[in-house]
Amino acid sequence: MTVETLRHCLSHKKAATASGLDGVSLTDLRAMPTAALSNFVDIFTHAEATGLWPAQIVSGRVACIAKIPEPQKALDFRPITVLGLLYRCWGTFNARHIIQQLDEHLPPGLFGSRPQRFAGQVWSQLLWSIEQAYEQEIHLSGIIADIQKAFNYLPRLVVFECCALVGIPFHVLRAWAGALTIMPRRFQINGALSPPAYSNCGLPEGCALSCVGMMVIDMVYHAWMSHFFPMCQPLSYVDDWQVLMTNPGFLQPALQCLERFTQAMDLLLDRRKTHTLSVSAYGRQILREQGLDLVASDRNLGAHVQFTRLHTNKTLVARIQGAHHLWHKLKISACNYAAKVRAVRVAAWPKFLHGVPATTLSLTLFKSLRSGAMRGLRAEAAGANPMVQLGLIENSATDPHNWAIQQTMRLTRDCGQRERVEQVLAEIVAGSEAFPGNSITHTLCTRLQFLGWHINDSGRLVDLFGSFSLFEVSMAELQYRLDLQWPKVVAASTAHRRCFEGLGTCDVADTRRWLLSLDVADQALFRKVLNGTHFTQDGKMFCQEAPTDECLYCACSDSRYHRFWECTRFESLRSGLTPDVRRCICDLPEALSCSGWSMQPTTLCEWNCYFAGLPHMPIPSAMFHGDIYIFTDGSCFNQQLVNQRFAGYAVVLASCTGVYDCRGSEVLDAGHLPGILQSAIRAEVFAVLRALQIAEGSAERLFL
Repeated sequence: MTVETLRHCLSHKKAATASGLDGVSLTDLRAMPTAALSNFVDIFTHAEATGLWPAQIVSGRVACIAKIPEPQKALDFRPITVLGLLYRCWGTFNARHIIQQLDEHLPPGLFGSRPQRFAGQVWSQLLWSIEQAYEQEIHLSGIIADIQKAFNYLPRLVVFECCALVGIPFHVLRAWAGALTIMPRRFQINGALSPPAYSNCGLPEGCALSCVGMMVIDMVYHAWMSHFFPMCQPLSYVDDWQVLMTNPGFLQPALQCLERFTQAMDLLLDRRKTHTLSVSAYGRQILREQGLDLVASDRNLGAHVQFTRLHTNKTLVARIQGAHHLWHKLKISACNYAAKVRAVRVAAWPKFLHGVPATTLSLTLFKSLRSGAMRGLRAEAAGANPMVQLGLIENSATDPHNWAIQQTMRLTRDCGQRERVEQVLAEIVAGSEAFPGNSITHTLCTRLQFLGWHINDSGRLVDLFGSFSLFEVSMAELQYRLDLQWPKVVAASTAHRRCFEGLGTCDVADTRRWLLSLDVADQALFRKVLNGTHFTQDGKMFCQEAPTDECLYCACSDSRYHRFWECTRFESLRSGLTPDVRRCICDLPEALSCSGWSMQPTTLCEWNCYFAGLPHMPIPSAMFHGDIYIFTDGSCFNQQLVNQRFAGYAVVLASCTGVYDCRGSEVLDAGHLPGILQSAIRAEVFAVLRALQIAEGSAERLFL
């Protein structure tokens, strides 16, 4: 580790990162001169050579984080050790390089602590395996196991021996082992620190190298299971271990083999979280006869996974039912409205809807989430529609159902195999009964159809603008298509409200821009107009706030249309309107005339269909001699107007002889930019792509 790498590591730490017991903060270290950082590097070098560390650097305080709402036992807490920043920088630097070097040698079923790996890949792979087993009538069976307090029980000697076997440098192991040997940890309880505690086993949670140690143990687990049961498929995510096999008769020996491994490693299986599964009645009968703990569904890394055709979602439901505490906290919070909306979108939905792509939820549950969010935002009122408030006035992802749909599509794009997913989608809509109604692809199909999109016989999606592949379009284009479709979903749910007539053709983005141009107080008032809140007597009469529907300012029957366009009390406010405009108002949809929603241009659909249908032109052929100098460019007309802009690109073979007059230069390719998203930056990127495709077969050097 050098001074430059130490400074780089410090610059990438979060500003709010906690300091250790040595009292040295991140601000202190960032302000240190080069000479001081050089001294710290010398400390690291000395520790790697001798295994000796200054006691202040490796001292840690243990913060116990509750794993359940009402913890009562030690196992209900997760002990996180906060070490000194210098030791954490050294550990992070070495752990990152070790993981990068080991990545290509890791088994495919190992997901924990690896770059570009996450928990969703584990349970989604399991769900797709279950789906395929039902289709091909395979007796898929498996084990789901969890290691109890894994980091605290890891045998250090075994960990270091295994780390040495996989090639981790000895100087790193020497410094790491030396730090663990002398590391005092003090438990922080109610602001007070306990006397120092030492240990001869386990790795502290909070040290980056502990992740390396757990990864190496996972490697040994995969090697062990693959050696004794070559036909099984082991999966692991840190301390969550799973085994899949197609012969349920071998499951009991496989479980015994797993238990022997944990005993040899001096680890403990958490019996409460260790279960067996089988997707077939035959397999479940065998497992029952063997006396194994058989489950029909289970919580797997936070997601609800179903192993039978019976649809359940108790994990998600239990999480949603516990949401009322958050809504109360949000309601009494002193934060402004915008901060609360952001909290709903980036904190509430990821917490309560974690793992939502794994199973479906009822519309009633989504409705309860919307109602809770409205209470938390203090936006609840008689007549206020939560779908309009959360899905149209705010970013569409603020609506829980929209958020769930987006997460389902994202997970499918990230983890699914295109050919397989599109094939299953096509078979599901064709009426195939080979796939259970609670499978992961069936869940995706249900949510796509809720949008009003349908699936053709090749598994491609079809919306207002034509067919497209879920895996081909960019996430930006998918989001654009979804945002244009969502008002139609909301309009279908609010069709019983007169004030929302024509809501399906509203221009949500234009309305939001105008709303943001108002001051904060006027924004709050106009949100009441947009979301359908009752403020006229005809609405208040039905919620028992008014005895009759008579207007407060005249003897006529009250309504939004009457209040805005007919009531004589407000005639002065309409004096600026021309007679032609007044005559047109009665023909406008009430979503515009009574609720204030801007309308889309009538040609918007045709405009988007045109660009969606533009073909990709064939790659032109070119012969090159010597170095290739290519100039690319992209431009856009009306860049600032999203609904009116269009772009083009050009690829030019530049000549070095005609610098000033372009003599010798040649246009290799030029044309319109295909695709719905028209922008200058996309045109620039597309031009570079075309240049690379043109020069792909050439052996000459390319300069762009």
